[in-house]
Amino acid sequence: MDDSSANINLFDLINNMKGSLVTSGKKLKSVILINRSDKKFLITAMMDKIEISSFQSDDSITIQLLEGKLRLHTRKESVTLDKGHFITINEKVKYQLTSLEETVFLLTIASPSKFIN
Repeated sequence: MDDSSANINLFDLINNMKGSLVTSGKKLKSVILINRSDKKFLITAMMDKIEISSFQSDDSITIQLLEGKLRLHTRKESVTLDKGHFITINEKVKYQLTSLEETVFLLTIASPSKFIN
């Protein structure tokens, strides 16, 4: 296995993250699965009615819902994502995520291509 490979049991990871939320009293937990210069993969577990506000810069982000229900709100629109749904944002935009129940999602952040001279 090379450095870019990973062997992760997502089912166990998600259960451990949700259990950690209950035992710690925290409302949100994120784990970085892969952290490369061009791409990052994070998994986030949120309790019900938690909000995250962020700004998407030059990177492209994809949010894929693994469990629960999540509302993505931008100045232009509001979208509700259910388990299995995903959305990609490619433009610079402020956004807010709100969990509508206990929610787990995968966030992929892809940096713009770097040109080599």
